[in-house]
Amino acid sequence: MTIRLPFVFLLLTASMITAFSTDAIGQSLPTVFTKIQRYSELLNNPIGMAVANDESNRKYILEQTGEIRIIESDILLAKKILNLKEIIPGISPLYTNKTLLSVAFHPQFKDNKKLYVNYSASASDEPNGFKSVVAEFQIDEQGFKVNILSARIILEISETSKNTTGGNMVFGKDGFLYIGIADNQKENSKTTANNQSQNLKSLLGKILRIDINNGSPYQIPSDNPFTNDTAARPEIWAYGMHDPCRLSFDKTNGDLYCVDKGALKFEEINLVEKGQNYGWNIMEGKNYIQNEKKYNSAKLTKPLMAKEQKNGSHLVGGFVYRGKNFPNMYGKYVFCNDLGEFFYMEKKKNNWLQGEIKNLGEAFNSKKYYLNALGEDADGELFLISFESTENVKRGVILKFIHFGN
Repeated sequence: MTIRLPFVFLLLTASMITAFSTDAIGQSLPTVFTKIQRYSELLNNPIGMAVANDESNRKYILEQTGEIRIIESDILLAKKILNLKEIIPGISPLYTNKTLLSVAFHPQFKDNKKLYVNYSASASDEPNGFKSVVAEFQIDEQGFKVNILSARIILEISETSKNTTGGNMVFGKDGFLYIGIADNQKENSKTTANNQSQNLKSLLGKILRIDINNGSPYQIPSDNPFTNDTAARPEIWAYGMHDPCRLSFDKTNGDLYCVDKGALKFEEINLVEKGQNYGWNIMEGKNYIQNEKKYNSAKLTKPLMAKEQKNGSHLVGGFVYRGKNFPNMYGKYVFCNDLGEFFYMEKKKNNWLQGEIKNLGEAFNSKKYYLNALGEDADGELFLISFESTENVKRGVILKFIHFGN
């Protein structure tokens, strides 16, 4: 996901104009009210949160600067376990395509201490280009320090411009690593020329699936959809994405959800399934942007939900809630945009319906927050990864949902 400088936050009130219009289904579910409180602060533009399957209950906070911080027992530790400045010259907390994108901990992290880092850096062989990198690192036994020299490059994908260079990754229940890679095209590009998302010979604009436990540096899972197709890259699990900036698995049934950042008019929430084509840049949301007669619509998978962009805002994440604190939200997909507007989805029979979540707490009413992501801890509880701007201070703040109800 391309991180951009924040803009003025719109307060969450019942009378506000929403930054996203509802899709054709409409807001068919009842409104839910929530309260949010400050949880941790003094961070440097945090962009995401990750947890390890090691029973430690630590929350690892990713910062735009390429650093990773730890929150343990609700306390932000001073230690920074990783600093990518050593391998990404020019990385900064401001807008840049040289950035930390995501972190995923190995399913057996408790035993092998391996974590995987996705970042974007300058490509020496492309004067104006970048590369998206997935690297494996080893952390010490106490989990406080990553050995930079332990880096093992798993994957490098060339990007020939400074256009969309986002990425995200997460491990599935099957033990394989799923990686979302942006298409590297201009945000407002609807031309079919050089359309990487529909090009099965390119890894751009795709969801990849690889086995990092075997092969050198990885192995292709035998049931990947294009394993035996010489006209396609075997790493591809699904395609037709613009900027799959947030991936999340349902902890219970293993469904993979993807927030695909819009390029023209619509944001998408997709249920990612094997071999499916999600349409970009033939289709965005549920609307064709190219000549529909040239394409077989049966081959394109429409999103679960399409949200129209307004005020330059974007969706920044979502999770199926599987925590214990709010039984009324169990199994519902909670998502939000960077303006701090919250929604949820639920499947009723064969239809996905949407409801609004309104904030009743004081947190958003007293400060200006710019949301970069939703976060989920090891217990399935939800957090907000945000950037706070006051008159003289700009700092990262983590907020926590403390109520969902009437």
